[in-house]
Amino acid sequence: MEVTWYKGVTPVGELCRDVCVEPESGRLLLCTVYQPDADVFFCDRDSGEPGVAWNIRRAVNVSVIPQETKGPPLIILPDGNKTQEVDLGKSHTLVCRVKFGFERNFSPAVQWYSSDGRRPEDLVVMQVEGQKRKQLSTAETLVTQHAVIAEVKPEDLTYTYTCEAGNMVGNSRAYVRLRRKTGVKWFTVAIVPIVSVVLLVGLGVVVHVKWLELSLLYRSHWPNAEVGIDEKDFDVFLSYVWSQIPSNPDDQGYGTTEDRRNTQTPLEVLLRRRLEGQWGYRLFLLERDLIPGGAYTQDVVGVIQRSRRLVCLLSTEYLCSANAVFVLESGIQALLQDLHLKLLLIWMEGRPLSLDQLDPPLSDQVRRALTVLPCLEWSPGQWADPDTSFWRSLRKAMPAQTSSLS
Repeated sequence: MEVTWYKGVTPVGELCRDVCVEPESGRLLLCTVYQPDADVFFCDRDSGEPGVAWNIRRAVNVSVIPQETKGPPLIILPDGNKTQEVDLGKSHTLVCRVKFGFERNFSPAVQWYSSDGRRPEDLVVMQVEGQKRKQLSTAETLVTQHAVIAEVKPEDLTYTYTCEAGNMVGNSRAYVRLRRKTGVKWFTVAIVPIVSVVLLVGLGVVVHVKWLELSLLYRSHWPNAEVGIDEKDFDVFLSYVWSQIPSNPDDQGYGTTEDRRNTQTPLEVLLRRRLEGQWGYRLFLLERDLIPGGAYTQDVVGVIQRSRRLVCLLSTEYLCSANAVFVLESGIQALLQDLHLKLLLIWMEGRPLSLDQLDPPLSDQVRRALTVLPCLEWSPGQWADPDTSFWRSLRKAMPAQTSSLS
């Protein structure tokens, strides 16, 4: 009796898989079972009487199931021995989350037990809620079991709580102990927001009060792209008041090094020689380059805006001169508006300890600006040596010079 097996409409012999057919018994043995084998198989057998042929067919519905688990369930939560923080007098929920492997007769057992510290082996069954199951895959199921402590008492902190999960292979356990939660003191909760608000308000007040200083610091020290030499008419606006030592700039020859060492040359003359004569910068001097007959205030403001640097030689005479202070104050205003302008102060007599004795007194804006603007301090013994820190710092503070120097 010959039997032919089909999967759907395809003979099993034509399938590209390992099958073992036993013709004598008519049984079909799938040597290795795969997930696509979940299908309908048919077996055909030829039969009949003399002169009459019969074909008998039967259908077999095949389901594919995973292999049964070979190990006990895996407790995911709690993981091992854990300590949980609780509030005395409040309820607390113990959660046990377990992953079970596949079983034909699936009946997961998950239970919570409690035991006191004196005899841990005496387990007391706790009242639990209904199981919650979640199918992760055909081979795994997640089971969650809760146990609720209605009111946590001090003696509950001495207990050990055990979650036990079991299947046909074996059992698994995880343990939990309770610890009193460290309370947050009321004054900490109240003080932290208050301190934060006070700090924010204080920061706002400081920024408001020191806004001028912060703006000048940012614009003086923050690097900005240097404007080209053709975008401004002058490289340096040199502002000063003539020193008490009488000196005629036109009579100051360059002479020898020894001659210069023995001559008490004012700094304004030295700077003019160095900046214009040796370094090749386009210098603006009020007594030389200001066109007479114009509006002094407008002309000064315009020249500052057309200059890349404003250098002010500060002294007691300078800070007591209304015209000189006007140049300084105009430069401060221009610095707050033009990122490409830089202002440099040179203290000729050292930085004074106090500015309160000046007559007339300085404006508040000028006084505050003098504390933050970049500055250099001059001493007469530095003029002869071009490698002193003063001249190196001055050269570094000057704008970029692309033309050839004298």
